[in-house]
Amino acid sequence: MRPSAGFLLATLLLCPITGVAYAVDSAGVVTAVSGEVYGQLADEPQRELAVNAKVFVGDSISTAERSNVELEFSDQTRLALGPGSRISLTRYRYAPDAAQSVFETRIAQGVFRFFSGLIAKHRPQAVTIALPVATIGIRGTHVLGEVTATSAVVALLEPEESGAAAAIEVSNQYGSVVLDQPNYETVIPDANSPPSPPRRVQIQRIDNLLRSIHTLRRITIPRPSLQR
Repeated sequence: MRPSAGFLLATLLLCPITGVAYAVDSAGVVTAVSGEVYGQLADEPQRELAVNAKVFVGDSISTAERSNVELEFSDQTRLALGPGSRISLTRYRYAPDAAQSVFETRIAQGVFRFFSGLIAKHRPQAVTIALPVATIGIRGTHVLGEVTATSAVVALLEPEESGAAAAIEVSNQYGSVVLDQPNYETVIPDANSPPSPPRRVQIQRIDNLLRSIHTLRRITIPRPSLQR
């Protein structure tokens, strides 16, 4: 007996179609882009990203030289990437039940700027940024970093909202450090060293990093006081 048209339609609706099945895993959108930026899911062709393009759980996102991108996720988290950056969106879920929400990304290389959103506000332990030489635990904050395959510099900057939480923990198998004062940084010089103790940010380096991510508004880093 031949299957009915209704049965065939129901089957098509229930079965994922190659190339579009990942749409249900949309995590956020591109809000600004300059130059060439690409996204790629496993077993899918690479696609060029433009403003309003969706990004998905499992996406690998890369920027070409002289290119940058800003992403905004459904929980209002924002992530900007500078030239020559590569990241993977390993896990993401924003649910009404905070206990089910999670945000995990891996930054392989490049410059990044991260503004935490609602997941970090309600469940900070669920937000992590993995680097080749360390992991950043977010408590709700504004972070700037520069990452290579063998080193990283991570800085805690002033939060956008006055009085908002501002703290991160940077750790690896050799140790950990908490940054809980804005405009301080830690350095991981190689894969076999712990994060350095907090130190005041190096102004010129921060300015240079911010220039490379010009899709987000600039900020002013207060100069250290000369008083003792």
